[in-house]
Amino acid sequence: MIFKKLLFSLLSNWKIKHNQYDIEHRDFFLYIKEIRVNQGKTLKRLRPIPQGRGHRIRKRSSNIIVFLEKKRKT
Repeated sequence: MIFKKLLFSLLSNWKIKHNQYDIEHRDFFLYIKEIRVNQGKTLKRLRPIPQGRGHRIRKRSSNIIVFLEKKRKT
């Protein structure tokens, strides 16, 4: 589900950036050349436990980088 949203957002951003191309009547197609998933920032929080102590909670995130490529139709 999240990846589907990512792809729709990617396509929408591409349309905005390259508005000189007509999406319906073009002589090329877009494909995903490469996908990279890296570790993003980690938010560190403390959760209280008995006797005045605390446990560390790490809320991890990730960065997803998608590269598009144009290829001519044959």
